[in-house]
Amino acid sequence: MKLKTLCLLSLLALAGCAGQSANPLAFLSQGDPEFDGVWVGEIRFGVGSESCPRRAGLRAEIANGSIGGQIRWDGRPGRFSGVIQDGVLKNAAFERGSRDFADVTGAFTEREAEGEWRSPRCSGTWSMRKTRDL
Repeated sequence: MKLKTLCLLSLLALAGCAGQSANPLAFLSQGDPEFDGVWVGEIRFGVGSESCPRRAGLRAEIANGSIGGQIRWDGRPGRFSGVIQDGVLKNAAFERGSRDFADVTGAFTEREAEGEWRSPRCSGTWSMRKTRDL
């Protein structure tokens, strides 16, 4: 068996052992577990073309500082991913359909989070509140 295949199989086996997190690779992140929990909020439109979404619902589960979230863009599903380090959102993106839609920045406190998002044609803000601990 090739080394590449063996490594992939090992990673998949470890992901299966990671538990019931919404994000099966959360155990690989170097995020802040102090923000772990279920968070809900919204995405708001600021500036951009008419085809930009005006508002979207946002729900995220954070485990080991890694975000696995769902978005409802005009009735269509999307995803929210990223890692929280020192209260700052890193490597974060909103997806719309199967594509990265926007880069996301922001900050987290104990029970609230907010930030901005930007795509080539749109920009806006987002906010969330922690609704329960994991």
